[in-house]
Amino acid sequence: MACDSLTCWCENDECWHADDATSGVMELSLGDIKSKLTRSARLAELKASLARFDEGRNKLVKIEEAKQTLLDSNSTKPQLAQFSTIQLEVPSSPSKSPMKSPMKSPQKCLAGSRSPAFQRYSSLAQSEKLPLPHNYRHLAELFRCMEGVVSMYFNRKEIITFRKLQPSVQNMGHKNFTINHLAQIVTVFPEAYSLKQEKVHSFASPTKHDKYHLVILPVLKSEDNNLGKPSMTPSEMNERQQRFFKNLLDIVKKHHEIFLQTLNPPIVIPAGMLTRWHPEFAVDQVPDLPRAPLPQPPNLEKCSSAKDVLAKAKQLISCNPRMEKALASVAQSNTGLPQSTTDNITVDPPAPNNPPTPVFKNMQLLKGIPNSLLEKVRAKQAAKAMEAMTRTKEQDNEAIQYARLPEIARILRCVFVTEKKGSLPLEFVLEKVNNSYRSSLSHRELEEHIKLLAKAVPGWVSFDHLLKTEYLKLSKKGDMNRVMNRLNELASSK
Repeated sequence: MACDSLTCWCENDECWHADDATSGVMELSLGDIKSKLTRSARLAELKASLARFDEGRNKLVKIEEAKQTLLDSNSTKPQLAQFSTIQLEVPSSPSKSPMKSPMKSPQKCLAGSRSPAFQRYSSLAQSEKLPLPHNYRHLAELFRCMEGVVSMYFNRKEIITFRKLQPSVQNMGHKNFTINHLAQIVTVFPEAYSLKQEKVHSFASPTKHDKYHLVILPVLKSEDNNLGKPSMTPSEMNERQQRFFKNLLDIVKKHHEIFLQTLNPPIVIPAGMLTRWHPEFAVDQVPDLPRAPLPQPPNLEKCSSAKDVLAKAKQLISCNPRMEKALASVAQSNTGLPQSTTDNITVDPPAPNNPPTPVFKNMQLLKGIPNSLLEKVRAKQAAKAMEAMTRTKEQDNEAIQYARLPEIARILRCVFVTEKKGSLPLEFVLEKVNNSYRSSLSHRELEEHIKLLAKAVPGWVSFDHLLKTEYLKLSKKGDMNRVMNRLNELASSK
């Protein structure tokens, strides 16, 4: 009979209280446990599980007995000696390995090259027909910044020293400006500035002695016209910058002329007709500009060799004997001094030991070809290169217009065939052609192309005026194949 308490449960007509289960006062004898198990409904499952455990234990016992029998029968098997520690050989880190990696670090690769790639190939990104090398354009930008700072100081009647000029130019151009850049500017444009060494008092200096400074004074053309009050005007600054750029371009042209003489056959271009560099001329490999000598402070002793250092040291104090011997040996070995740079800009021709590079690099492939044929090919290449280097802007524009004519003629014919008329208003035709052409052209440019088309193929296209309206007429008897062949021939010839 079930119990009414909420803290008990009944099973097989027996009452189990939760208080007895939690407090551990419930006690069962072995007979009670056995009787409960025999009356359980899952007795068969329990017996099957115990049978599986017994079977697995028997198998393990048989495997252990077989192993022991095998060990006893194999007496020749080596036995490992007992050891207390394990020694492992771990390879060292690749960075600490004595073997040198064949790959170079990026810093070494960058230091070993002449200059970064953006400098060596900067001329390819310029739109000018005659681009300047990277270092020449860098110097032109520094000259522009220098002109702005010099004009400000000069118009305020201040003394312009290099010490005062250097930080201002660097802040304005965001580039380093050194005494070497000033020497190169003097080399390119020697008439721009008057340089001299003067004693200038510096109020910020802790000493009371005046020091020599390099004073820079611009040379202006308008000094005589201003009645003793010259000033740098924007127009004069613009003229000076254009002259500086022209001088840089003339220097590159000298190198270009020397390069043309090394070709086979040599190319001679008249003065003033050069509009492009030769395709094989390495613009960014032009040598750097020489440095002009600048005024030096008077009575300034310079130690340019070990002999001068030893003589100066003997005058001041008695040196260490070992140091005197070392300086004396260096003075005997270094008898010559480095020569200074020349004043004028000179471009040396290539050395005779380095012959000019031929047009055909691999001469082994030219065996068996007659020399007369090679000379004709070389002359043709030289003529083509000279034509490309002397083309004017007008000729380039004309060639571009003739290259557009075949497609414009095809679109024109499609417009007249679609409208099924022999003449159409010019504005209507221009609008249709503009919508169908691949690039954007204005109506005025399209009208110029159609007039050029009428001139290239007479009688196929004509213009008519009627009642203050201009019409375009297309000939129905014109052969389109003949027109296209004519336009393609003109485009290829231009």
